[in-house]
Amino acid sequence: MKKLTNLLIVAFIISALLPLNAQSKVGLGVKAGINISDQVTSGTGENVNVRSILRCHGGAYFTYFVLDKLAVQPELLFSGKGSDWDDPAYYVKDLLTYIDIPVLVRYQLIDLLNIHAGPQFGYLLS
Repeated sequence: MKKLTNLLIVAFIISALLPLNAQSKVGLGVKAGINISDQVTSGTGENVNVRSILRCHGGAYFTYFVLDKLAVQPELLFSGKGSDWDDPAYYVKDLLTYIDIPVLVRYQLIDLLNIHAGPQFGYLLS
């Protein structure tokens, strides 16, 4: 299943890149930001403290306008996530690094306002 998902992602990105020509509206960009994440735990004992952790993410995106206001926007992001928790016996800091691949459909309402929707695939690196 994972191989099929990888193949579909690569095929989608390649198909988005193929029809490039001088008249198409193409955009490239860089993204960066901050993640505040934690892990929800259930069934934990008393005196367990779970805290959010602050990590960053960054990557690049490619935008291809299919129609005047409708675009496809695949992205490739390196994202840090995790949590910080302890109980009376020990202290744990979970630091997770993911590659996130959102494949978004973008609708441009007006010049400075657009709506994005679509799936995101995440792969745990460490």
